[in-house]
Amino acid sequence: MPKSSKSRRLSAAKRAELERRLRDIHDQESNIKERIYKLEASIAAAPGLQSARRLSLWNTVPADEAGVPSRIRPRTRYQRQLANRGRSRQAIAALFLTGIALLLGVWLSWQLKTHGLI
Repeated sequence: MPKSSKSRRLSAAKRAELERRLRDIHDQESNIKERIYKLEASIAAAPGLQSARRLSLWNTVPADEAGVPSRIRPRTRYQRQLANRGRSRQAIAALFLTGIALLLGVWLSWQLKTHGLI
């Protein structure tokens, strides 16, 4: 039984639609493969780029503006307490070392006087 022209047109249109969809899927597949390749290349190159960056910054001094944050966030009460404790410990250590230096100086001058060198 011969096919009618209407059914041939319908099958041709269906075939064209399927081919177009297949082309779209192939394009998507190649796009995804290309993106995967680029991601793999960037992952493989990351350690080398990072070491090159470290080497380029190895013996440089950062600019003054780089160390200062543009927006200073207020500290929490706990952070302020920790900072105050740290400063107090430093002050006590400095006072202790200064006291030891003074005692050493007094002892040394006393030793020199008792032995008749001064």
